[in-house]
Order: sequence, then C-alpha cells, then structure tokens
Amino acid sequence: SDGIDHYVYLRSLWVDHDLELANDYALVSPRGESDAPETPLGRTGNAHPVGPALMWAPFYTLADLAARLTGASRDGLGPLYLNAVAVASLLYGWLGLVLLYRAAQREASRPAALLATLGIGFGTFLYFYLSFAPTMAHAPAFGAAALFVWLWLGPLPNGPRRAAWLGAACGLLALLRWANVLIALLPLVEALPRLRRPKEWRRLLEEAAVFGTVALLVFSPQMIVWGRLYGS
Repeated sequence: SDGIDHYVYLRSLWVDHDLELANDYALVSPRGESDAPETPLGRTGNAHPVGPALMWAPFYTLADLAARLTGASRDGLGPLYLNAVAVASLLYGWLGLVLLYRAAQREASRPAALLATLGIGFGTFLYFYLSFAPTMAHAPAFGAAALFVWLWLGPLPNGPRRAAWLGAACGLLALLRWANVLIALLPLVEALPRLRRPKEWRRLLEEAAVFGTVALLVFSPQMIVWGRLYGS
C-alpha cells in the first residue's frame, strides 16, 4: 500500500544516504518500481510525503542497533525494521488518543471523555490504521492532529507563543499528510471575531506570521525532498 512509498524514503536515506529510490522500490515494492512517473530530473518519483519516514526514524535506528547486536542483516528489509515502523505508528496513534482524551477531559467529565475517545478509536477507521495498516501515514497523522487539537484547546493565551506551537503542529501534520493542513481552519475561524476589533488586527497579523513561518520551517523537509527529486 502507500506505506511502501513512505518506507523507501527511510531505507534510502539510511542505507544508501541518498534519495535515489529506484533500487529501494526494486527491493521493497511487489511491483519492483514506483507508481509515480519519472521526475523531470530523470529520477524515480514518489507521490507521497516524507513525514512518516522521519517520524519512524528513531524506531528504525533502534531496529538497526538490534540488528547489529544480534548479527541480523542490516539491509532495512527484515522483520526487525518493518516491525519497528509498525510499532512506531501504533505508539503515535495511541499517544494521539491519550491527547484527545486529555483535551476532552478539559471540557467534560472523565467518563464522557473516555467514551468519546474510545468511540473515535474503535468507531472510525483509526483502529484499522493502527493495527492492520500501520505503515500508512494515517496513524502518525492522527497523533499530530490530536496534538494540534490539544494545543488549540489548551490554556495558552493568544499570542506569538501559542501561534508558534500551533504552527509547528500544523507543519508536522502537513508533513505527514498534505491535505491535513486544513486543520489550520480551526484557529482561523477562532480568530474571526477578533477581526471586528481594529485594535486586534496588528496582533493577528503577528500571530499569523509566526504561525506561517514556523509551519513552513517544520514542513521544509518535504520541500527539500521535492527539490532533490523534481528540481523545484
């Protein structure tokens, strides 16, 4: 599935120290090649984001250390590596549920917050992405979305500091799944009443600039990958 496209980034960067993905697809993909067309630079394309690979990297590092200690192959293809990234996604998704519970607990009772969290965990496709397809982007993206909501509903007052935290979470979410940048609509709608007060306009512009700058910085690894693969 899409997890192949995320995983080849990680293997290529770790094993080959480059973004020449053709040999990685030949080893990882059942098709032996990428679904994406060749890039304008003549390189193997990849239509999926690099964020999941970066989120999996600490766990992949531990798997590589375990392979070194046990004498297993360090080719990035064995069960140590594949299980490491699956466990990483499971953990990120679980942390997302914890953050969601904590956010809901601020607004409602513990039983209600727990019921809401379990409803999202088992009443949506999240359970599938946690347990059956953990190498897709959805589980870590859910964790990042829950982090954003937890920050958005948190006690931090309006200002550059809050804008920076929300921008970082939004940039991370876009790095994992580009369409999820739409979560920025939450603080945007929240800010609309402040537009009725001219004295707030300067503060809003400052917060928007901080939000956008930090989000772009966190998202920048994807822009670097696009530049290396596609030339722009």
